[in-house]
Amino acid sequence: MKTRWGSCNTQKGFINLNLELIKKTKICIEYVIFHELVHLIYPNHSKEFYKYLTLYMPDWEERKEKLEDV
Repeated sequence: MKTRWGSCNTQKGFINLNLELIKKTKICIEYVIFHELVHLIYPNHSKEFYKYLTLYMPDWEERKEKLEDV
């Protein structure tokens, strides 16, 4: 996986993570894993997806920025 940090196959319940993620900080890894787990509930990036993400990880936007900057 070269272009994404993670992906989720909602049909099979599989989550794949980019091996390069291990080089990132803990908060970035937590963000990617949680983002993919939320896809098991909301398969797309709907308003409900982001509402759930924000409810349980209010600082997800900062984590995402850090992931992209690092």
